[in-house]
This record gives sequence, C-alpha cells and structure tokens, in this order.
Amino acid sequence: MCIEAGPVSRILRDKRRHPISGRVQLLREKYRQVGLHHRAQTSGITRNKLRGVPLECRHNPLSPYLKSIRAMSLLLRLFAIVWFGLRRGSVNVLDTCSTPFRVWPNDLDVLMHMTNGRYFTVLDLGRVDLMVRCGLWPKMKANGWYPVVVLETMRFYRSLELWDRYQVRTRVIGWDDKHILLEQAFVRGEVEVAVGIIKARFLKRSGGTVSSAELLELAGINQASQQLPEWIAQWSAADGGRVKPEGTPARPS
Repeated sequence: MCIEAGPVSRILRDKRRHPISGRVQLLREKYRQVGLHHRAQTSGITRNKLRGVPLECRHNPLSPYLKSIRAMSLLLRLFAIVWFGLRRGSVNVLDTCSTPFRVWPNDLDVLMHMTNGRYFTVLDLGRVDLMVRCGLWPKMKANGWYPVVVLETMRFYRSLELWDRYQVRTRVIGWDDKHILLEQAFVRGEVEVAVGIIKARFLKRSGGTVSSAELLELAGINQASQQLPEWIAQWSAADGGRVKPEGTPARPS
C-alpha cells in the first residue's frame, strides 16, 4: 500500500501552514496511519524536503533499472558457469568442485561489502557448476528432474569486499532416502570467509520426488553415505529447528 503522491506533495509544499519540521512530522504521521511498508510515490520532492523522512519511504526512479541490471548480471554469471565449467575440467560428483568468482559493485550493500543475500545466490551457481562438471546436468534434464533447496544455513566468518577474488568449494557430505546434503565454503586465498550447509532434493517435472537411490544410480555412485557431523544430522532431522504450528497440514513428500 502506498500513499498517494498528491496529498503528500501538498503537505510538503504548503510552507505557510506547516514549517519544515511540522511538514515532516505530518508526513511521518501519515505513514503511520496507513501502516506503510513500501516506498511512497512522492515524486517532485527535493532532497532537502526529504530530510527526516524514512529511507524506505523514498521513491527511487532508478529502482526498476537497477533490478534489471542485477538480474542480467546473475544470468550472465550463470551462462559463464555453464560455458566455462566444462573447460575447467570434469570432476567426480563426490569430489570438491571449486568455482571462481569476484565481488562486483552490484554485489555490495550500503556497508560496501557483499550483501548477505548474495552469498546464497552464489551458492546456487556453485551447485550448478558441480552438476555441469560431473556430467549430471544433461542426464537430469533428459529425465525431467530438477533440484530444489529444502534447508540452508550459513556461518559468516569474514566479509568479502569490492573486487575480492574468491572461490566457492562445493562438496556432497551425505544423503538420506530423499535428500542430498552439501557443504559450500567461500574461500579467499586459503582463508574461509563463510560456510553454508544445504539440504536439497530433486523433483520430477511429471510430478513426484526423485529418491536418492535413483539419483545415485544416475550419477554412477554405489556407495553408502558417509556419517554426517552430529550437529548437521540434528539440524537436518529437526527441519532446521522450525516448529510446525498445530493444525498445519503435512507437506507433500
């Protein structure tokens, strides 16, 4: 829900009735009355007039373009992962797959380091690189299978800053009847910056879930899963610690 620009602009322009501080107070009161959670469309308001107005209420005319640039940059990264993945050499599905990245300006937040949400996006690309280089990706596409993330968690140790080069090292650490668990580490030089644990499963476009046995057979793996660290096993069994409210219907398997 957004405030109409007309009334807000009139409040800000009426200098005789409302001094600057009074106008800002009225504007804030208007935001509170309507329960604003999105940017207000306050076109024509100058920088000076917006002093004291919450940042989330300011309308940025460049936002649609910035979102498009971010989306395009991720698509370009995905194309690069697929294109250069095979040229970096094949790996076994149980090997550690190292994928190189660099921090670009559109990865940064207001504190000028890579924003937390970008880490999870980059993890997606690291998993794609593993599936491409181990040869599993074309086989999955032929069968109409695709991966989805069930749970993920991240431990941050340090920050990544502009132009930093780093690698995402992806490896499978275990599986159960329906899920695959992976560890993905952000490494700058030889120093771990962050480590993520991902629990994923595979679905069929025709409907239903791909069992781990089916997936391992497709990948040519005939060994049992290694034992998971205790905390990861508990985290996975507890569904990430989420407590399901009473009366919530069961999730489809």
